[in-house]
Amino acid sequence: MYLFKLQKNFDIKIEKNWMLLKTNSGTKMGKFKDPFTLFTIKNDKLYILNKKKLNLNVIYNLKNLLNGLNKQFSVKLSIIGLGYKINLIDSKTLILHLGFSHTIKYELPHGIIMIHPKERVSTYLLIGDEYSKLKQVALNLINLKKPEPYKGKGIRYFNEIIKLKEGKKSNN
Repeated sequence: MYLFKLQKNFDIKIEKNWMLLKTNSGTKMGKFKDPFTLFTIKNDKLYILNKKKLNLNVIYNLKNLLNGLNKQFSVKLSIIGLGYKINLIDSKTLILHLGFSHTIKYELPHGIIMIHPKERVSTYLLIGDEYSKLKQVALNLINLKKPEPYKGKGIRYFNEIIKLKEGKKSNN
């Protein structure tokens, strides 16, 4: 049996392997690999009773889906390198200058926005209500220009530490 606390005014519909959640703040739909067999709601708590044990990944995805209706998730990205920058056309469209001979246009998916706090020049904040989608977008941006191992230039998480390699040593 699995227990999840719910916000008031929740409306839940579960059929086989998908779940629809409705609140005053919005509507979410989640699809899971393992079908839910039985669930009950008592005193603002969701009880899921399955014949077989649920995968931990399913439990975390369900917890993030429920939390996403109550609060927003955020991921801080840092861009390091001379001339590397991200121009925000609006909160959905990005133009990336990453040292290539061309610029890269990147469209953020629905439900995710990017803001640029003014206190740090090279820091950007991704905000969304679905944690898995937010992390996937952050990984897609990092994969456009991974931090290189000698100088550390590229896109990375804000507090990520890159272990730098030594360069060539001279014979002087």
